Amino acid sequence: MTIQSNKTWLYEISFIRPILLFLLVAYHAFAPYCGAWDGDIVDNNEIYKWLAYAFRAFRLEAFVFVSGYVFAQQILKQHKFTSLKSLISSKFKRLIIPCWIFGVGYALIFSKLELEVVVSGIGHLWYLPCLFWCFIFAYLIYRSKMKPIYCVIGLMILSTLSFAPIPLQLNRAMYYLLFFYLGGLFWEHSTAIHSNTTIKRTILSWCLFLALFIGVNLLREYNMDMYAEVNLIGKSIILSTNNIAKMFLAFAGIVSLYMTAVQFLNKHTLCDGIVNVGNYGYGVYIFHQFILIGLYYHTSLPMVVGSDWLPWIGTVIALSGSLLLSWLFRKTKLGRQLI
Repeated sequence: MTIQSNKTWLYEISFIRPILLFLLVAYHAFAPYCGAWDGDIVDNNEIYKWLAYAFRAFRLEAFVFVSGYVFAQQILKQHKFTSLKSLISSKFKRLIIPCWIFGVGYALIFSKLELEVVVSGIGHLWYLPCLFWCFIFAYLIYRSKMKPIYCVIGLMILSTLSFAPIPLQLNRAMYYLLFFYLGGLFWEHSTAIHSNTTIKRTILSWCLFLALFIGVNLLREYNMDMYAEVNLIGKSIILSTNNIAKMFLAFAGIVSLYMTAVQFLNKHTLCDGIVNVGNYGYGVYIFHQFILIGLYYHTSLPMVVGSDWLPWIGTVIALSGSLLLSWLFRKTKLGRQLI
C-alpha cells in the first residue's frame, strides 16, 4: 500500500514516528557529552558531542510538527473538536494530568517535590504543557481564518523571541507553535507536496540540512562562548540569533525527513509492527528519561561499562525498557488513559 491509497491513515507519520523516538532516546543517552546533562560521569569526546548535536537537531520540532499534522486532519477533515472547551478538556486529560502524575513520581525519585516545578513540567515533562498550549493556540488560529502567510510570519517572530521568561512553558510554546502550524500546512498541501517530491530533491534537501547543521552548531558554540561577556542587550541578540538558526535547521531536517518518508512509501509498504510503534510513542517519551537518569546517576553503570560504551548501552536499555513499560502500562485501563 502506498500513502496515496489510503489517506485516512497517515502512513507518512507512521514512518516518521519511530525515527523520532530513536533520536529522542539517543540524544538523551548522549546528553552528558554535549553539556545538556551533568558531564562529570563521562570523558570529553568530541565525536559524541557532535552526535548529540545531530540527534537533537530537529527531533522535538519534528514531534510538534507531527502533532500539528495529525491535528489538522482531525480538525479540518474529521471535525473532531467542535469547540474550544472540548479541546481543552481532551488535551488537559491527555497531556496535563499525565504531566502532573508522572512529574510527582519524577520529583520524588530524582529531586524534591516542588509544586511550581511539577505543575510546569519537571525534567523532560516540560514538553507536555508546551504541547498543550500549541493545541490551544493552533485551534484559535484555525478559527480566526487568518491567511497562512501572515500566521507563519507572526509565528516566526514569536519563535525568535521565545527566550523570554514566561511561566507554564508558554515561552517554549512560542517557539514550537510555528512547527505545529507548519505541520498543519503540510497536511493541507500534502497531495501537492507528494507529487513534487523526487529523489533528487530529497537528496538536495539532506545536503542543505547537513550544511546548515555544521554552520548552525559552530555559530551556536561561538555565540555561547561570548554569552558571559556581553550585556543584557547582547545576550538577547545572541539568544534571538540562536533561535533563528535553530529554527531554519529544524525546518530543513523536518522537510528532509518528510520527503524521505514520501519516497519510501511510494515504493514500499510499512509492516504492522512499525505502524503500531506509534501506540507506544507517548510512553517511550514518559519513561525513557526515568531509565536513563536512574542508570547514569544512581547506579555504577558509567564506571562499569566506561565512557565509550555508556551512551550506546544507555540507548538500547532506555529504548527497549520504555517500550516494554509502555506495553505493560497499556495493558491496564488506567495506563491506556494516561499514555
